[in-house]
Amino acid sequence: VWRSPDGVSWERVESSDDAFAFGEAQMQDVAVGGPGLVAVGSDLGIGQAAVWTSDDGSNWSRAPANPEVFGTQLPDDQPWVQMWSVAGDEDGRVVAVGFDGFIGVAAAWVSPDGRSWVRAAHYDAVFGDGSRSHDLKGVTAGGPGFVAVGTVTLGQGHDLFIQLALAEHGRSRAIVLTSQDGLVWRRVPSEQLPGGGENVVLNAVTTAGPGLVAVGWRREQPDVPDGDTNPVVWTSPDGIQWTEAADPEGLLIQPGGQLIDDIVAGGPGLVTIGQDGDATGYNIAVWTSP
Repeated sequence: VWRSPDGVSWERVESSDDAFAFGEAQMQDVAVGGPGLVAVGSDLGIGQAAVWTSDDGSNWSRAPANPEVFGTQLPDDQPWVQMWSVAGDEDGRVVAVGFDGFIGVAAAWVSPDGRSWVRAAHYDAVFGDGSRSHDLKGVTAGGPGFVAVGTVTLGQGHDLFIQLALAEHGRSRAIVLTSQDGLVWRRVPSEQLPGGGENVVLNAVTTAGPGLVAVGWRREQPDVPDGDTNPVVWTSPDGIQWTEAADPEGLLIQPGGQLIDDIVAGGPGLVTIGQDGDATGYNIAVWTSP
């Protein structure tokens, strides 16, 4: 963990054996919530999702490992569960989303304080039934309460490497979920997503613009290994109805391939980060929007 007063000068937080002494643990996202800040990720050593909290960004503690909450929902099987994203609302409630890798389904968790957690009830129609891999990569407070975005790959099975290859080659469809309380989720019908979400990977969502903005990328020629990828920016007033953002000056779609990994409210209004390049390599790219 690093802290900065201005985003320019940084200092690394002193390691805490109680919070950070885990050789295969990783933090993936952090948000305001709980006692101050909540970070989420995974502990690959035990195959569970992991949560850390801090009141000031300097002193951190880790939520107790609980396989019933942070592990797979299948008993007697090796767990492998990942939290990718976390968000808090004005009431102090915290929601995290991610992936249950052992059974290939998306997952969501909710906490009243960032310390005690429950996993949202699983419904095949929302989170997937394991026949195709579902993954939620971003969540934000907005719409009816919370909005999460992610991807379902369109091949059979949920082996990680097969699913990554399918997504890379455009065999994917974007998904959007909404919830009032973080416990019960509904999937937005694909008819209400631009182009039905076909060949799109959604990586992040934030509260901004007309209400919500989601970002990711689209493979323009599915199954063509060197085919172009183009950035995707969707907007919504409510998390239910989505439209593709206008790009009249062609600033998003350029020669070669571009993709967007994350978005945050800041700078002139919104800042996105991603990649720009071609088959020979990619560079970091930044886009801004008022």
